[in-house]
Amino acid sequence: MARRLRHGACNVGAVDGPRPVGYVDDMPLTTAIAKARGTRPQAHLPQVAIVRGSLSGPKIAVVDFKAILTGHAPTSASRHETSSICR
Repeated sequence: MARRLRHGACNVGAVDGPRPVGYVDDMPLTTAIAKARGTRPQAHLPQVAIVRGSLSGPKIAVVDFKAILTGHAPTSASRHETSSICR
């Protein structure tokens, strides 16, 4: 079953190709960053901020993307920590 496009998201920061991307339900952080052509060498992967919400009331979750990439944290960790801000 195809997943539904829910929102637009914008990958900015230390990624190779900052750009808007379509967000679908349960999209892992790894997919969102891959859509931005990956991270730059200077990216601080242990502290990746995910910002959601309005400009007047943003909500921020910080995840250890390095641990996710190296298998020391499940990919679901990024979804779990941000589940309350992604709605």
